[in-house]
Amino acid sequence: MLRSVYDRHMPDPVPLIEAALVEADSLIRERFKDIEVDHLILAVAPDGAAVIRSNCGPKMLRHLADLLNEIADEHTPPADRKHRH
Repeated sequence: MLRSVYDRHMPDPVPLIEAALVEADSLIRERFKDIEVDHLILAVAPDGAAVIRSNCGPKMLRHLADLLNEIADEHTPPADRKHRH
C-alpha cells in the first residue's frame, strides 16, 4: 500500500504494536497459567496489517475466523453481505 507524504514521516507502527502485543500475551499467559484458556490478541495497523499473538492452534484459529464472520454478518445490512472485506 502506498503511503501519503504525511505518513512517510510517521514511524512504522507495526514494531510498536508487536511489542505491546508481546507484553499483553505474556501477561495473559501468566494470569492463566493454572487454567487452560485459548486466547487470541489482535491489533490492526493503520495500513490494515493484522498483528496477532495467540496460543491457539490452526483448528481454533479457523473456528475463531468463522465466528468473526458470523458476527460481521450480524452487523452488516443484508444488501452489503456479498461485499465482505
